[in-house]
Amino acid sequence: QESVLHSKLEPHLQSVLSGKRLLLLKEMLQELEYPDSNLVDEICQGFKLSGWLPRSNIFPQALKRPARSMDAVRNMAKGLNKNIAKQVASHTDEDLATEVWALTKEELDKGWAWVDETCDSEQHVLAKRFGLRQGTKTRLIDDCSVGGFNSTCGSTEKLKIHAIDEMAAYIAWCLTTMGNSAMEGVVGKTYDLKNAYKQYGVCNADRSILRIAVWNPDLKKVQYLGLNALPFGAVGSVNSFLRVSMAIWYIGVRGLRLCWTAFFDDYTLISKQTCSSSAAVAAESLFQLLGVDFAKEGKKAVPWGTQVCALGVKLDLAASINGSKQVTIGHTESRVNELCQALETIEQTQVMSLKEAEKLRGRLQWFETFAGGRVAQQALRSLSRMASTGRKSETLTASELSTIRFLRERVICAPPTRISATSLQTWLVFTDGACEGEDMKT
Repeated sequence: QESVLHSKLEPHLQSVLSGKRLLLLKEMLQELEYPDSNLVDEICQGFKLSGWLPRSNIFPQALKRPARSMDAVRNMAKGLNKNIAKQVASHTDEDLATEVWALTKEELDKGWAWVDETCDSEQHVLAKRFGLRQGTKTRLIDDCSVGGFNSTCGSTEKLKIHAIDEMAAYIAWCLTTMGNSAMEGVVGKTYDLKNAYKQYGVCNADRSILRIAVWNPDLKKVQYLGLNALPFGAVGSVNSFLRVSMAIWYIGVRGLRLCWTAFFDDYTLISKQTCSSSAAVAAESLFQLLGVDFAKEGKKAVPWGTQVCALGVKLDLAASINGSKQVTIGHTESRVNELCQALETIEQTQVMSLKEAEKLRGRLQWFETFAGGRVAQQALRSLSRMASTGRKSETLTASELSTIRFLRERVICAPPTRISATSLQTWLVFTDGACEGEDMKT
């Protein structure tokens, strides 16, 4: 039955969805009464990226209308596309452009995209491809906003993802309902889906309209790509992949009793150590049964442990604080060292540009989210003033240097956030803002 189904798919989807057990996924979701009943049918047709996106019934309702119609965007394209091609051709980093093209050729070889040699750019809506360096990795971004394609997308739901808060809520619930010993002997690990967006395809209508402009350093010219798989940079891609991600998570929770969360393509799983082998077999078998490709080797294929690095933070399931075992959420040593080095460099040079201030503010605000206490709030406000557009001088004053020094010391010693049992009692606190108290002399 799976073979018959795959043989009837559009040719470009046969390649992208090769190995996916779509009827099995549909049967699982029906058996477990999953609300997104049309998910598999839409996977088979290719996901929509423009117009009104289908309602999934799994996210909260929230109306977001398309800013423009596709006809309006196509009319604008005649003027915009020449500028987009010029932007792609006027790149400044030759090494990055070479890396982008090398990664693009890999996508072409895998059938995720193809070169449209006869492309008339005025007949299509263009996006531009560029590379974003993230550590040692370069990620391909297809900017589908620049030509107006993303502005044609509308939805009736607000997307919701599992951040680290959901895992913290799981743990707090266990501590609240089962006592402080509930997390003893608990370990965790993460799973990362490989090329997650590229595992699912685009519908025919959007495939025929959208083209990606990319620089070919071999031919020294801009080339135009047609897409078979979901582009990383389209609003519709996010919506579509999250529906798949949440469906897999749901099967794991309802069908396999896994305690895990899903953040896009990152799954964080915890289990009692005595059951961890069984939990791993269940999770990995689910991915393999459905034909979902995940990292089985390399740095993203991590073993079970009491310290789990997920979403840029470290979940310590066996932290020792004042001689007692607790669960904490803090920052990895590499992140702490990186932030300290950035702050130390600014402190030594006594110079910070507006762009550096904005970047530092964002990183430190994220850092403070998982650092206990509020002692850095005043310093962060001072840093926000440094990042304001009205600031003209890049040389820091003595007061601003004091702020940078304080933040560096804060990064070094900031304690992690502790997860504890939740009080389910309601406390009513009545205060009188006009009451200044009485002089206690007696």
